Amino acid sequence: MSGIVIMHSFKLRDGVSVEDFMLAADAVQNNVKKDYSYQLLRDGDKWADMCIWETEADFQNFIKNMGAVVNNPYIKEFQSYLDQKSISRYRFSVEKSY
Repeated sequence: MSGIVIMHSFKLRDGVSVEDFMLAADAVQNNVKKDYSYQLLRDGDKWADMCIWETEADFQNFIKNMGAVVNNPYIKEFQSYLDQKSISRYRFSVEKSY
């Protein structure tokens, strides 16, 4: 089976400092158990994050546990820094890895 990549593009809310946002991102990575790899990307005021699951089954297991994810206080804080109107979500299947 191929891997699954979920990518979000977004901007930070007005008044949010990059330093505060990065502290929130670090808190998620240090305190939330996850079964996927994660990258945080930036181009000026545009941001993206990329979550990569090894298999569709791993991704579906994550979806089954979504309630615990969205109610996690570290994730709630991270998401509070995002301009909600700017968020776009993309789903890709990995065709080939090199």
